[in-house]
Amino acid sequence: MDELQALVDITRNDLAAEQRRQSLAELELQRQRELLSLRTITSPLDGFVLSQSVQVGEYVRQDSTVMTIVQTDPLYVEAYVPSELYGQIKVGDKGNVALEQPSGTVEVGTVTVVDPVFDAASSTLGIRLELSNAEGALPAGQRCQVTFELLD
Repeated sequence: MDELQALVDITRNDLAAEQRRQSLAELELQRQRELLSLRTITSPLDGFVLSQSVQVGEYVRQDSTVMTIVQTDPLYVEAYVPSELYGQIKVGDKGNVALEQPSGTVEVGTVTVVDPVFDAASSTLGIRLELSNAEGALPAGQRCQVTFELLD
């Protein structure tokens, strides 16, 4: 009986030792994940990499540019309209945006910015419209034409 009890005690001790090893391994895994997170750069937005400034293994300072990421949802349309339209186009107004690609596409955008400063040389003012592009079907960076239905 003493021999059996000794085997049971040894087995319990072995089990306890293995449980401690497992706990230590879990703590080490957590530590390594934390260390990895310190070396991982995460973009604050969803988008596409336009350019990469550094390569894998290069030292990155806190103020270094690592890459340029473009966000394609929403799309922003920058347009210039004659200064005579100042006061007629307001934030929240809708405008029709005719895109070059896909050919014949016309989307409705919402005015989000009306520049309060005119460009004296061209007698225009800047506006920005926002287009939803959740599906990513509209390519960014293309020419377009904006029209408004203004009430007199």
